[in-house]
Amino acid sequence: MKSIVWVVCVCLINLFASGCGSKQSEAERKAAEEAARAQQLIELLDSEKKAMEEKRFDVAVKDLESAVNLKDDPEVRALLQQAQKARDAAHKAAYDQSMIIGNEALKAKDYSAAVKAFKDALVQMPDDKVAAVSLNEAEYHDFLFVRGDPIRAALG
Repeated sequence: MKSIVWVVCVCLINLFASGCGSKQSEAERKAAEEAARAQQLIELLDSEKKAMEEKRFDVAVKDLESAVNLKDDPEVRALLQQAQKARDAAHKAAYDQSMIIGNEALKAKDYSAAVKAFKDALVQMPDDKVAAVSLNEAEYHDFLFVRGDPIRAALG
């Protein structure tokens, strides 16, 4: 019986001791969380800066979106808008280059190269109807004049 009383007393002492220090523990926990968020924000901004220098705009945008979620700051939002504009401009430039290559390949009747170029253009702008139609045309000609030869030979 004495051991049960002893265990209950120890449990009550621990319970009271933890209850008395809960305010301090809560404040310490909140301070630690805030410090961790601040450190994560610094790391995200450093990563974004490096990504922008390396012209990896998609990574920079992702990092800045995470930073805005951590701290909705006007300066971070402005950086996000700049990164989004740079990303969009890079995608547009790559799209334009791929479309030029694809159209030149079509004119030269290099249908395989045209297919590849138009697929590259669609990677940059997935919903672009001009690139999709151009890809369909290139694939049709590629099948008809390049890949269709064995079929014509078998039928002929």
